[in-house]
Amino acid sequence: MSRKETYEAREKEIQAKENAAGGAVGQKLGEAFGDLFSGMFGGMMSDSKNSIQIYVKDADKRVISLKFVDGQGNHLKSRKSWSLGDFQSTGLDAPPPPTPN
Repeated sequence: MSRKETYEAREKEIQAKENAAGGAVGQKLGEAFGDLFSGMFGGMMSDSKNSIQIYVKDADKRVISLKFVDGQGNHLKSRKSWSLGDFQSTGLDAPPPPTPN
């Protein structure tokens, strides 16, 4: 391998490491902003009787959506849902049933 080829190979290796490190830093920064906004807006959301508001920690990013059921296993109809970081809010057509004791 010539010096030029060795130099170019080494330069590509260094760039690949920098890109990988930059991606991890960007992801961590995005998660930090998500936590910041969930803390800021979490307490300001409406306290509608027809909504369920929860925090979902999903470090592996496996949760796609949330569905809710009553005590008999019947699905609760939802109107809309949104999320901000770990904060999830789902608006239902009617108030959710009380939690059984």
